[in-house]
Amino acid sequence: MVIGNGLIARALANYADNTDVVIFASGVSNSAENEDANFRREENLILEQVTHDATFVYFSTCSVFDPSLSKSAYVHHKLKMEKLIESKFKKYIVIRLPTLVGNTGNPNTFFNSFVNKLQASAPIHIYEKAYRYLLDAADLPMIVNLLIQQKTNLNINVVFDNKTSVSNIVNYLHHKLASKSKIIYEDMGNDFSVDNSKFKELISLNSTEMSMFSFENILDRYITSNKNKLAL
Repeated sequence: MVIGNGLIARALANYADNTDVVIFASGVSNSAENEDANFRREENLILEQVTHDATFVYFSTCSVFDPSLSKSAYVHHKLKMEKLIESKFKKYIVIRLPTLVGNTGNPNTFFNSFVNKLQASAPIHIYEKAYRYLLDAADLPMIVNLLIQQKTNLNINVVFDNKTSVSNIVNYLHHKLASKSKIIYEDMGNDFSVDNSKFKELISLNSTEMSMFSFENILDRYITSNKNKLAL
């Protein structure tokens, strides 16, 4: 069963008819969100699933480790939902995700906002000290399937060893998309690290295999799969 219709829901559409798993992909995903009504909607929708005897898969965020967001309503809500799920569901997997890369119609996501501005050759302001981990949405089926196979409750940080600066991400895209955007650097942002030791232990990839998930490779995959949309 899949609840939602966004990027995560589409990536995990193969679970739509699976009665043993509930993929909850209808949560609040905007880190700037502060509307109580939207938080309550997500909480109520989660509670409606408690009666299912399936494994409940929830997507939280690695932003809980970002010091600049530690007091945000979004992070407080996500941590509250994690505790709610751990207390209410017999079988659950809480997946803390980094920045997702994929084809979505939402222009306000971290990644899409940069791509859209680069395509339009619009000026871009970036925080020079900000860092991000990236994850290709196309890798979610492999990851979720692996975690479900563990047959144990999990709260896990799903990130590869690909932390890089926002500056690197934007400049790489700027070059690949042959954009004429002016990049304006601001002396702001935070560097933070995410403990991915549990995830690396479960996924069992050697260093060469892990390098396949570098930020450059993820961005190249995105550009290749969206070549027509990006007018390259």
